[in-house]
Amino acid sequence: MSKLLWIVGLGFLLTTLSGCSLSEPRTDLSGFGLTDETRTRMLNTSEATREHVPNITLPAKIAVIQVHENWLANIRTNPDGTTEEITPLYRIILDETFPTDQHLATLRAMPDVADAWSLDRRALGSDGVTADQVLLAARQQGATLLLVCGMSITTDEDDRLPPLSLLTIGLSPHITLEADATAQGLLLNVDDNDSIVAFAETEGEAGQIANIWSSPSAQSVVMRRASRRSLTKLINTLEPGWQQLVARDGMR
Repeated sequence: MSKLLWIVGLGFLLTTLSGCSLSEPRTDLSGFGLTDETRTRMLNTSEATREHVPNITLPAKIAVIQVHENWLANIRTNPDGTTEEITPLYRIILDETFPTDQHLATLRAMPDVADAWSLDRRALGSDGVTADQVLLAARQQGATLLLVCGMSITTDEDDRLPPLSLLTIGLSPHITLEADATAQGLLLNVDDNDSIVAFAETEGEAGQIANIWSSPSAQSVVMRRASRRSLTKLINTLEPGWQQLVARDGMR
């Protein structure tokens, strides 16, 4: 009887753990000057939108960095219990998954680009960094342009396990994992008051089948795959827009 209860309890646990979804909100790049109005205008414009494009220094030197907003640090609680938003603080992504060598090679191959590299993040740390600190680091490292990338990811688990399969104790693959990632890229002119040169937003998807025991690690793999696909699309999307920018106004 106790074994039967154990199996039933385990089956209930497997059913409970599956079928959930997670969502990470879009990184707020307002600290770098991106407003909702500017974002909408740029996404609805056929060519790369710009503020002070003629002042771009060519050939360009592009530093690249990915940030996540430190959401908890953006809200301050006052002594009277009220809260208020403060200057956005960003968490710097310290792994080397972005930009890849291929991403940087794509940027270097664009016309009138002298070099592109991953911004050295060791001087910035990982938490509580302001946009001004990131921009200063780009200038100190010799960049004329800074490409700031943000990311949002939504994951979903769909449990397709038939009732009788509970006896397999979750070993058979039965969970469909899906991830949708949205990458944002903001190109800033650090040589001209950090003005916005271009903005792009792209999406990437990934999926995989897993069982209840491998689901956590598989979910991480799917999220990274979707993120990588959206970021690769982002870099490729910037390329034709950049060609328009340097070809116009006699800049080439």
